[in-house]
Amino acid sequence: MTIDQVAAPGARAARANAHSARWLRVLAVPGMLLVGVIVAVQSQVNGRLREELGSGLQASVITAMLTFCVGCFITSAVVAALPEQRRRFGHFRRSLVTQVLPVRLIWGGALGVLFVVSQALAVGPVGLAVFTMAIVLGQTAGGAAADRFGLGPGGPQPLSVPRLVASATALGAIVLAGAGRPGGAGGTSTTVVVLLLMLTVVAGVGTAIQQALNGRVGAVAGPYVAAWLNTAIGSGILILALGVAALLPHEFHGWPTQWWLYTGGPLGISFIALSAALVRVHGVLVLMLCTIAGQMATAWALATLGAGDVPWSTHVATLLVLLGAGVALLTRRGAAR
Repeated sequence: MTIDQVAAPGARAARANAHSARWLRVLAVPGMLLVGVIVAVQSQVNGRLREELGSGLQASVITAMLTFCVGCFITSAVVAALPEQRRRFGHFRRSLVTQVLPVRLIWGGALGVLFVVSQALAVGPVGLAVFTMAIVLGQTAGGAAADRFGLGPGGPQPLSVPRLVASATALGAIVLAGAGRPGGAGGTSTTVVVLLLMLTVVAGVGTAIQQALNGRVGAVAGPYVAAWLNTAIGSGILILALGVAALLPHEFHGWPTQWWLYTGGPLGISFIALSAALVRVHGVLVLMLCTIAGQMATAWALATLGAGDVPWSTHVATLLVLLGAGVALLTRRGAAR
């Protein structure tokens, strides 16, 4: 047997693995866009639920708590019912005990709480489109930082010129989309709107870091266990927060009857699990840019269907965000090749 005959099976296996990895990168793109669609729809649902529940911080905390508690119930049932997920959960516990998975990496759910609370507080006063812009600003900055410092499962990734151009394109689109928009809605003062937008930007940074941490947990225990961990930690934090919020001034209008207002939990599980699985393919920044593209496109579609009169800047901004995501994907593809 010649050396070439011995090496041939290994070469074929390498080509097959490269082909599979290429298809995985291609198939990950619609999944990452879908994450953004889910985030935008969840923002709309949670913002509307908060308005229906009443006023004050209590309504926002109840909205977030419903999202996390429903998500925790669903993920707990999935992990308990499926043998494979029980095995992964056991591996997750052993990884914590042996410190293979550092405890500091499990707190993505706390950052998720900040995001859902910002949804409930800000979407009503500032509108879904402006809320999406502020979240995008934070996500872009947080995604770049997470990649630079290696918070995601892929380790540190350099901020190349094309990736910076893609980020700048997305940020420019956000500024363009916000041009000429009013400061507040429904009588909300400009100061309150500014504070809400600052909270939303911070929540966007937290979302990017959350996806990086979820990717690390998902690499050890799988996306379903990562989703369960997020919802369990978030539920605990929000149950404690509800006791504090109940002491503050508030009005409770009762439970709304529209069933779709209670879908925030399943939507949250979907984008957490998808993100935990996909962040390993293209990295945090590319995931965030594709998520942003999905968010902007969905916000644009909802605004078009709802109001019918959408400013030209919103149309251009949506196209720019899609262009930025495309540049990031092409850059990532070239690096992978």
